[in-house]
Amino acid sequence: MKGTWNSHVSSFIQSIGNRWGVSPDPHYFSLNDPTYQARLNEIKELISGIQGIYTTEEFEKNQREQEKIRLQKEEEARKAKQKYEEELKEKAKREAADQMRREMEAREKRLTEKWENDLKAERERINQYEKLLEQERQRKERELQEQQEQQARKQREEKDDLSIAGATAVGATAGAVVGPVGAVLGAALGAATGLIIKGIKKF
Repeated sequence: MKGTWNSHVSSFIQSIGNRWGVSPDPHYFSLNDPTYQARLNEIKELISGIQGIYTTEEFEKNQREQEKIRLQKEEEARKAKQKYEEELKEKAKREAADQMRREMEAREKRLTEKWENDLKAERERINQYEKLLEQERQRKERELQEQQEQQARKQREEKDDLSIAGATAVGATAGAVVGPVGAVLGAALGAATGLIIKGIKKF
C-alpha cells in the first residue's frame, strides 16, 4: 500500500511519526481473516509505540484547554452578538432620527404652505375691503355732489321765483298808475317777463 502513496502523502505520514493504520471493514473481512489480523496487529504496534502515558492529569489538562477554548469562543460569539445588536440599535436610532427629521421637514413645509396660503387669502380680503371702501367713498362723493347740485338748483329756482315775483310786482305797480285794468295787465306782463328770464337761465 505504501508503494501507491505520492510524495505529499508520504511527507504527511512522516510528519506524524508514521502513525497510521487501516481498519479492515468487517463486512468484507471476518475476525479470523489473515488480512484483518495483520492490520489489527499494525494498529496495536502503533499504540504501543506511543511515547509517554496518557494519564488522568493529561486528560484533565486537555479538558481545561478545551474548556478554555470553548469559553473563549463563547466570549467571542457573545461580543460579536453584542456588537451586532449595538449596530442594529444604532441603525434603528439613525433611521428613527432620519424619519423624525423627514416628518419635521414635511410638517414645516405644510405649515409654511398654510401660512403662505393664509397670507395670500388675507391680502385678497384686504384688497377686496379696500375696493369696497373706495366704492363706498365714490358713492358718497356722488351723493354729496348730487345733493350740492340739487341745493344749487333749488337756490337758483328760488332766486328765479323771487325774480318773477319782483317783475310781477313791478308790472302791477306800473299798471296801477294807469288804472285797475292796467295793474292786471302790468302784473301779467311782469310775470311773463320773469318766466322768459327763468327759461333763458335754464338754457
